[in-house]
Parts: sequence; C-alpha cells; structure tokens
Amino acid sequence: STVQGTADLRVEATKGLPQMTVQYNRAKIAQYGLNIRDLNTIVRSAFSGESAGVIFEGEKRFDLVVRLEKKHKKDIESIRNLYVHLPNGNQVPLKEVAEVDYKGGPMQISREGTKRRIYVGINVRGRDVESTVKEIRQKINAQVQLPPGYYIKYGGAFENLERAKKRLIVVVPLALVLIFVLLFLALRSIKQTALIYMAIPMAAIGGIFSLYFRDINFSISAGVGFIILFGVSVMNGLVLIGRFNALKEEGVSNLVERITKGSKEVMRPILLAASTDIVGFIPMALSQSAGAEVQRPLATVVIGGLLTALVLTLLVIPVLYYLFESSGSSQKKTIAAPGKLTTLLLVGLLVSGLATGVKTANAQEVNKITMQQAIEIALKNNPQVKAASLGVEKQQNLKKSAFDLGNTEFSYTNGQINSSVIDNSWEVSQDFKFPTTYISQAKLQSQKVALSEQLLSVSENELIRNVKAAYSLLSYGYSNLRLFIELDSIYQDFAKAAQVRYDTGESNLLEKTAAQGKYQEIKLLRQQAQADVQIYMQELQRWLNTDKPISIAEQQLTKMEIEPKQDTARLNNNPFLQYYQQLIKVTEQEYKLQKTKFLPGLSAGYFRQQIDGTPGFTGVKFGVNIPIAFWAKQGKAQAAKVDIKITRAKYENSRMRIKTLFNNQIQEYFKYKKLVDYYESQGLAIADELMKYAQDGYQVGEIGYVEYIRNIDQGIKIRTQYLDNLKQYNITVIEINFLMGNLN
Repeated sequence: STVQGTADLRVEATKGLPQMTVQYNRAKIAQYGLNIRDLNTIVRSAFSGESAGVIFEGEKRFDLVVRLEKKHKKDIESIRNLYVHLPNGNQVPLKEVAEVDYKGGPMQISREGTKRRIYVGINVRGRDVESTVKEIRQKINAQVQLPPGYYIKYGGAFENLERAKKRLIVVVPLALVLIFVLLFLALRSIKQTALIYMAIPMAAIGGIFSLYFRDINFSISAGVGFIILFGVSVMNGLVLIGRFNALKEEGVSNLVERITKGSKEVMRPILLAASTDIVGFIPMALSQSAGAEVQRPLATVVIGGLLTALVLTLLVIPVLYYLFESSGSSQKKTIAAPGKLTTLLLVGLLVSGLATGVKTANAQEVNKITMQQAIEIALKNNPQVKAASLGVEKQQNLKKSAFDLGNTEFSYTNGQINSSVIDNSWEVSQDFKFPTTYISQAKLQSQKVALSEQLLSVSENELIRNVKAAYSLLSYGYSNLRLFIELDSIYQDFAKAAQVRYDTGESNLLEKTAAQGKYQEIKLLRQQAQADVQIYMQELQRWLNTDKPISIAEQQLTKMEIEPKQDTARLNNNPFLQYYQQLIKVTEQEYKLQKTKFLPGLSAGYFRQQIDGTPGFTGVKFGVNIPIAFWAKQGKAQAAKVDIKITRAKYENSRMRIKTLFNNQIQEYFKYKKLVDYYESQGLAIADELMKYAQDGYQVGEIGYVEYIRNIDQGIKIRTQYLDNLKQYNITVIEINFLMGNLN
C-alpha cells in the first residue's frame, strides 16, 4: 500500500465465516430420556426436510416432504426454539438440551495447480503496471522474509503484459527479417535492400515521438502499430528506389537527373498513399468510445511514423542512393551531398537519443465514464432540460413586457370646419394604466421567471434520478453477466468431466445428459444477461441523448450512499413541491394584478390645428378611463382568487402523495438494506463455500452429480438474489434522494 500508483487493495479472506453449530448436552439429553439420533432427525426434518410418505398421480410418484415454513427458518432463534417431543408427551425447546450458536470457521481455501493460494489484489492508477510491480518486487525482496515453501507470483494485467512482450520479442524481429527477405527478392541487391531498410528507423522516430507528445504509454497495440508502420514505410521506399532503377534502365545515366526526375514522379503517389493512411487513422487516434484504449496507441504510432517517414524518405533515401550509386561510377562527387547526409544522420541520432526518455509499457489505458460524468453529459445533451432552460430565457425576455404602454395614437383631419375654407388638424395621444398596475405586472413576471427556473430544477432532478437509475441498472447487468460467464465456465468443465466419466464407464447416461442440460441452460441465461446489458445500455444512451456506445467505469454493482438524515422535513427541498409553492406565488400575484384593474386608466394628448384658415391653435388634453362595467373585471379577479385555492389544493395533494411515497421508500430501504447486509456479511461467503465444496467434492468423487448440481444451484441462487436485492436497494436509495431533492 506504500507503493505509488496502487489502489483498491484487497486481501483474500481465508477465515471468519460464521457457522451455526448445535452442541448437544448429553447429560440433559439423558435426563430427558432422549437420544442424539432422534434430535438429529428433528433438526434435519425441520430445516432440510424429511420424507413422510409418497404421493401417486397415475404412474408418477412424488415424495411427501415435511419441513418448517420459511418464516420459521429465518434466524438462529428458530433452531433454538425448535420443540422436541419427550417420551412422556411433553415438549421442550432444543436450547434446553443443546447449545446453539454461531462459531467461526474457514471461509475458503483457494488452490491453483494443486497448491494452496492466497491473493493480494490491487488496481494501478496514475502509473504504469510494469514499474509498479518492479517497485513492489524490490520492496518485498528487501523487507519480506517468506517461510519455507512459500513463494510469490505476479499475475493479472502484469502477467498478460509480460506474456505479450515475450511474443513481441519474437514477432517483431521475425517481421523485420521477412521484410528484408522480401525486399531482397524484389531488388536482388543487398545494397539497395539496406538502403530501403533505412526507412524503418526513420518511421520509428515519428512513432516514438508521437507517443511521447500525446502522453501515451507504449502498449501492445502500439507495438502492433509499429509493425504496420514498418511495412507501409518500406513500401514507400521501394516505390522510390524502383522508379530510380526504372529510369536507369530507360537510359537516364546522369545520377542527379535520375534522382531529381524520379523523386518528382513518385512524390504524388507516395504523398497520396501516406495521406490516405493518415486520414484513415485520424478517427481512431481521436476515438473516445469503447475500444479507444486499443485504437489510440496504434493509430498514433502509424500517423506519427508516416509523417516522419514521408519527409525523411524523400530526403534521406535519395542522398543515400546518390552515395551508393556514385561510389561505383566515375562521376564527380559534389561536397554538398555528403554534407546533407551527415546532417540528416546526426538528426536521426539525436532523435533516437531523445526517444530513450519515452515511458515504458503498461496495461492499456481505459476511457470510461463515471456516474457523475454521465449526469454531466445528460444535463448538457438532454432535450427536456434544454427546453426548460429555453423556458427560463423566454420568461426573462418577457420581463420587458411588464411596462408595455400600448400604442401611441397619431391622427390627422382635413376638411371644412367653420367655413368654406379647408382646415386641418393633427393630434397625438397616449393611454396609460394606473401606475400600480405596471408594478404588479413587473412583480408577476419576476415570479414567472422564478417559476420557470423551478421547472428547470424539476427537470434536472428527474433527469438525474433517471440517469442514476439507468447507470445502476447497467452496472447490475454487467455484474449479472460476469456471474453467468463464471457459471458458464464452471458448467462447461462439469459437462466435460461428465463426458469423460461416461466414456470411461464411471457414470451413466443420465449424469452426462444432466450435465449437458445444465450447461445449455447456463448458456441461455448468459445470452439473456448479454441482452439485458444491451437493453440497459440503450436506456442510458436515451437519457444521455447519444447513439455512441457507452463504457461505464463502475461495472461492478456496489452499494450507493444515502443521506444520513432521512425525515419528512427534507421533503421541503423537493423541486416539485417548490415548483408548486412558486406557482402559488404566481397565482397570488395574478390576483393582485386583477385587483389593480379596478383602478382608473389615464390618457394624455397634444393637438395642433388650423381653423378658418388661421393656423396656430394648439393645446393638450388629459383624461381618465373609469371601468364602469366593473362586473367583468370583478369576475376575472374572483377567478384569480379561486386559482389560488386550486393551486394550494394541488400543492397539498402533491405534498401528501410525495410524503406517502417517501415513507414507503424508507420502508423499502430498510428492508433491502437488511437483506444486502446479510448477503455481504454471510450469504456470499456461504455461496462461495457451497460452490467450492461442490466442485472439489465432485472432482475427487466425494459427491454425485445430483448433489453437485444442487449445491451449485444453491450458490447461484444466493449470488443472484444478492444482486437482485442490491439492485433494488440502489433504486430505493436513488428514489429517496430524488424525493428529498438531493441533486448531488
């Protein structure tokens, strides 16, 4: 745990499994006139069942089994209070003649290759696996003294990495040798083959630097990318040298002319081929979806290597070709060419030296989203939340309409007023509501803005609840699928063992058929679990508003946290109730606005006219608009008052409904919490013990196939019930947080 990069340290538990034991008090048993065999029969009959007869249905017959009801077999008190019949007809509880209690026992004994094994598991974060294991190994060698017979083996991702590196040590040199052989067969010249082979280190320079600048560790997929890169870069060099040789055969004897002409002719196809590969690998290099941890290193190596190989191939190979060809001819050598060659070689050596600082290999990087990241994506992309946000923007824009004065009236008249002279006049006027009306309208619009903001909170709270539920269900789906993958392997081995036993005559056809039937059943259940994962993923994609495949970080279902304080007072934070509280404020303000409409309106105007040919008559006018038909406005005010009562009634109904839902969910929470705690403290350990006992016992022949299947099925049942209860527990926690308005 002191090594940097280690996380999620877990040591395999080997002891501490509680077992219910019955220790008989033989003195009391003798005193009561009982015997051990009868007591064992009573305990076995009560809990496992005992055949009491046979029921016939035609040719079918079934054992009639007597046992206690489930409600009487829930805890240890059921065993303690189990009544035992005495010879005189009386009854005493079992605890009078025996000590019934929990006692510790071995939880599991793991083996690998017939040797006992205890594992210490860690996850590596923020560091590569290889250097982490190297430091762990150094510390253990320096500080840990193992007893005789003990040894340490490093497995998991590190073991896979070591295995892949061993393969690459063979595959990469083999690929390079094959490339050299194919080049020689094409050119029939060791000198020109070595010349084209120079493209490989040139390409490797770009691949290494591209990994360095993108901060990507060398991985197995990057190694595969280098193999691809070597082939493509050698192909470009082969095209270039092939054209030089073709021009030589065509009679171009001048070496500089041959190189210049050949380089110009092949530049376009080389650029076209390289750019096609680069553009094709860009989506993989920028990928963020599932499988990106494999695609990105490979594509990064190919793109970076092709860029440097493209430039260096068109510069270095022509220079080297000039040196190799001119060394056997009588042409006069220029001083510039060796100078260029020396410069380029120095650049290559410098790049190679810098490349030694690149980080070494580690396991493939993973790009998976957490639940919080899923919530952030959903809040950003979900159309319903976007619509609610636009609703807030709409109400904020409508605040400008609170002080709407209405249209200003302009009028003009022309005609005979007092004489035959044509007169004219013009006038401008404006109507006003009572000033308090504008104030009430502004307050009402502010309340509507707050209402739209509260509606946004309601949408966000519901979306967060739905995303958490979908994410949790997807984690449940992955956990369930992982269980059936494990069971598929178990029953596959069982079916193979049954086939071998049948072929050697150690078992009958019924055992083989039963094993194959259980294996096929588990395969179907595994397919169903895979289909469930796809269904849950599509549900999460729907809430995230994306069609891209999703890879979640929490693929193992775990218990979700709940607020430490759960009471009905927290329901006041529920956004839906706060929305209704704000709606009450809106209806109250609408009622106040309707009451201001009983107040008179105002008007003002200015006029200018010409009378009897004499201009210059001006004046102003003021008026009051009195609502004489008050009954219409009174009806609207009364309706607004009724709206307040309706909204309050809806609020009270919603509050009672949410309170009832909250109390129900609290009861569900404690119910599932008790079950989950039981499975985590005892049930899962019992399931592991049952399944291990069944596999070990069947392998050594201690139990038959019927008992094997029964124990395995019981272990499966316990583990699936644990996952189902944990799923329901998480859904309940999500619902309680939703009702309490916990948006975190």
